Amino acid sequence: IEFWMKQSLGCAGLSQPNNEVVIGRSGAGWWIGVMCESGGNAGKLRCYFQGTDIISNTQVTDGEWHHIVFLRDNVAGAWRLYIDGVLERNVTGSSLNLSASDPLTLGWFNGPDPGKYRFGGTLDELALYNDKLPAVVIAQHYNLGWGSTYCYNCGDVDGTGMVTVSDAVYLINFIFGGG
Repeated sequence: IEFWMKQSLGCAGLSQPNNEVVIGRSGAGWWIGVMCESGGNAGKLRCYFQGTDIISNTQVTDGEWHHIVFLRDNVAGAWRLYIDGVLERNVTGSSLNLSASDPLTLGWFNGPDPGKYRFGGTLDELALYNDKLPAVVIAQHYNLGWGSTYCYNCGDVDGTGMVTVSDAVYLINFIFGGG
């Protein structure tokens, strides 16, 4: 699983104190998102898998774009979390099954409390792979800056603090004009 994310300070999803899910599947009991519960891990990336927590070292709620890669290496029996091209966590010994008949959800989690667990940031370039990405490819994707320049001021092209029609026209011309 690979994506770029940007989230302003703190957790904002619908003014609720729950974790903000980027991607997950409720029937299999797994999700990846922002830790919003109180404590020392608030604002970090949390990967929750059937009772196993993998929490990043990096705060991801700083208003900057972050490149996230989470992979499972079946041969090594390891889960790996990369943030901004750097391996942050490597957890071994987990053989959890992530398959389920429940739909995969993006930007929210279809969990026990409807309306909660909504991601309050911006996502870009989500990719799902059927094999693990080599570390060199992860570093290339990060260093190329995919995602970092795509959303120039996230729509506020003129820097006024508001997204206006002129901002939208500029972005449409930028996108369809070949960037």
